[in-house]
Amino acid sequence: MTVTTAMAQLRFVVVFLACASAVWQETDAHSSGAPTGACNTLIPEHEGTKIAKPEKPSYTLKAPQSVAAGSTTVVSIDGQAFKGFIVRSMDANGKGGGARFVGGEPGSRYQAISCDAPDDTVTHTDGADKKSIQLQWVAPSVPGTYRLMATIVQSYSAYHPGYFTDATTQATTQTTTQTTTQTTTQTTTQTTTQTTTQPWWCSESYRRSRSEEQHRRVNTLRKLTASPP
Repeated sequence: MTVTTAMAQLRFVVVFLACASAVWQETDAHSSGAPTGACNTLIPEHEGTKIAKPEKPSYTLKAPQSVAAGSTTVVSIDGQAFKGFIVRSMDANGKGGGARFVGGEPGSRYQAISCDAPDDTVTHTDGADKKSIQLQWVAPSVPGTYRLMATIVQSYSAYHPGYFTDATTQATTQTTTQTTTQTTTQTTTQTTTQTTTQPWWCSESYRRSRSEEQHRRVNTLRKLTASPP
């Protein structure tokens, strides 16, 4: 084998290994989801990864604007083909706030991870192309406004950060209907008999005797004062 031939074969091996390494990185690096090290920045930890241009391609992150506290709702990512994502739920203080993601069964293509609170973040499980994915999000039990932040990975070397949507949780309303029937029948009969007894000096017999006594006294007085015949 000549030196020229050996050098040509060596160059071929180097190029082959470089291509193979690039393909391996494209398909395998974090293909099973973002690590917890990406919680704070939501940026893929791929070597050489950079923000893709345009910064906001045709992707959408959707969630209902208003949900009942403690209920389960759907958060979706749609748009052109993407390979991965990371979505984190935060309250007004930038914490988990009690929200969590559920599901992640085989075939769902996503899994929950814990950043600030248990299962408050979700990421992909494979690096295959996908154009849509639906995530099950449990709203916090405390009423308030919560933000869902997302970074969408278009390819190994390009990602799109800064997607967000807000959801306001409302307290559940409980209606209680109470019917009260009350029937009251009351009959009151009152009879008052009043007997008035006059004092003895007001009685008819006393007045009569008093009158007769006065009459006798008058006659006696007349006789005593009368002149002799």
